[in-house]
Amino acid sequence: MARKIMWTGVMCLLGVAAIASAESPEVMFQKLYGDDAAAAAKSPTTKAALGFAARLVYNANNPQNDPALVRLLLEKAYEIGCKSPQGCATAVLAAKTRLEQEAQDKQTWREKLLAACRIGYQKSTGSDKTQAVEMLICELENVSDDLRESGDFAEALKLLKEGRQVGMVVQSPRMEDLNERLRTVNCQMDVEKKFAACAKNLADNPQDAAAARAAVLMCVTQR
Repeated sequence: MARKIMWTGVMCLLGVAAIASAESPEVMFQKLYGDDAAAAAKSPTTKAALGFAARLVYNANNPQNDPALVRLLLEKAYEIGCKSPQGCATAVLAAKTRLEQEAQDKQTWREKLLAACRIGYQKSTGSDKTQAVEMLICELENVSDDLRESGDFAEALKLLKEGRQVGMVVQSPRMEDLNERLRTVNCQMDVEKKFAACAKNLADNPQDAAAARAAVLMCVTQR
């Protein structure tokens, strides 16, 4: 009898879990955070809203949460954070958290990450401007590194040039590093162009021994 009661309890719990998992993330969010979200939205200051956004990011790291709910928590935190320069760091953290969790929409969240940094840079003033510049440059460098690894040197170069441009506004100490990264990417682009030209020459002249030697030399010395 006791065993039957125990199994009945277990099945009830499983049934509740199944119902919860069947709910949409919006419904789950409303049940779990609806009152807090409404209170934060009505607050006359940004402090309550940013505190709520930070809490959403923190809860999104709970591995027991439904993946769809986690995505929504981070989206909500990102949206709240981007509404004020003080919240951009939280928006950046939300984007970084999403990038660590998800491989399918990395490009989308990379763009969101940089967008949050740019908002912080554009809206900040005084000493906050310097911090916003440093955060933007840091993330531009990080994303450009990812793009370089994937072979998108043109886009990596574009981001680094943006970093150099905003860095000049506050004479950022990262300027030397930015310039070195720019030189590296330019060299990589030059190598890719030479390799492409060499490969085309070999494809157009498959019997040309000189073209074959040049292609082999490029592969050995430049790649």
